Amino acid sequence: MIEKIQKVIFIMLLITLAVLIYLSMPTGGLKNEYDWEGKSSYDSTTLKNPTENEIIEKLRQVKDPELNVDIIDLGLIYDLKITEAELDIVMTLTFQRCPYAVELIDDVKRALTSIDGIKKINLKITFNPPWSWERVRPEVRDSIISNMKQLGIIEEGPAHE
Repeated sequence: MIEKIQKVIFIMLLITLAVLIYLSMPTGGLKNEYDWEGKSSYDSTTLKNPTENEIIEKLRQVKDPELNVDIIDLGLIYDLKITEAELDIVMTLTFQRCPYAVELIDDVKRALTSIDGIKKINLKITFNPPWSWERVRPEVRDSIISNMKQLGIIEEGPAHE
C-alpha cells in the first residue's frame, strides 16, 4: 500500500513539474522568428559609432541563466552589423521552447540599449539554422561537458566527441 501511495505522489510531482515548466514558457513558445526594433541612448554629439568589439563586450555581460555562460561564448550571435548609428543583430537560443527565452531576450535588449552611439537597434531571433554544441567556444564547451559529467548529468558529451 505504501508503495502505491509513493508512486501516486511521484506521478503527481512529475505532473506538477511538467505544468510549471509549461507555464514558464512564453505563450505559444517563440515563433520561428522574432523581430524587435528599439532605440538606444543616441546622442548626436557622439563623435563615433561603437565598434564591433565594444558591442561584443556588452553582449558578453549577458549570460544564459541555465548554463551561466555568456551568449558570445555559447555562439548564440549569428550576425552583427553596424552601419551609421544602426545596429543589426541576428541571434538564436539554445532551443525554441527555452523557458528562459523572454529573460534572455530582455537581457540582450538591456545590454544593446545601454550602448552609446547607436540610434536604432534591429534584433532578430531565428532558429534557422538551429543552435548546436559546435557553435560553443571549444574551451567553454569542454568545461560545460566536464561539469555535467562530474554532476552525473551525462556520461558522455554531445555528439561532437
